[in-house]
Amino acid sequence: SACLVGSEMCIRDRDWKLIKTKKKGDGWNLYKRKIPGAKFQEVKIVGKINASAQMAQTSSMKMFVDSSVYVSKKGKSLGWFTVFKQTEDEIELYSFMKGNFLYKDRDVVVRYGTFENATSNTWGVKWQQIDKEGYAASDSIIRMPMDKGNWQFQMIDSTSCMAELSFQFHPGGSPPTWLINMIVKYYAPHEFEYLKGICENESKETADN
Repeated sequence: SACLVGSEMCIRDRDWKLIKTKKKGDGWNLYKRKIPGAKFQEVKIVGKINASAQMAQTSSMKMFVDSSVYVSKKGKSLGWFTVFKQTEDEIELYSFMKGNFLYKDRDVVVRYGTFENATSNTWGVKWQQIDKEGYAASDSIIRMPMDKGNWQFQMIDSTSCMAELSFQFHPGGSPPTWLINMIVKYYAPHEFEYLKGICENESKETADN
């Protein structure tokens, strides 16, 4: 059995079902599993990143406050965020996501925190939605009831790590389950590739200097 570092839940490997694999380059594997008592799924993606585990952890914290994430490839605004607190180890922010023809405007308040496990040479970040005074849910925007997960980076050597992103997500309202699961399956590889790009660029710049 494999225990997720930084998570209270111990997950048996057989609970996870492989749903997609990218073989090109270092590649990645995408898995899903059913959450007891819920219709939507938990998803995780696992793959190698050519950067140290510590650098991957730092880059993931930067990614949460990267405004370019809120802009589409065509340059269209997808939303915005407000940061309440930002240290090396903790971030709290309000995130607003613009709706489209499939779903309405949504928002969520999230706390991100770093963790480290010296025994397993693992660094990471975990997050969860929180309540924040002055940011109560409004009638016009759907508040996301579930946004929690974690990044884990297990050291392979000083220039590479095995990265794992796992998360549970519900956009709120009553969208069909297939839509939620489709969004999650798209989001995991997108996030993984994005972070991998940031880490490997930073790693190359460090090596060049």
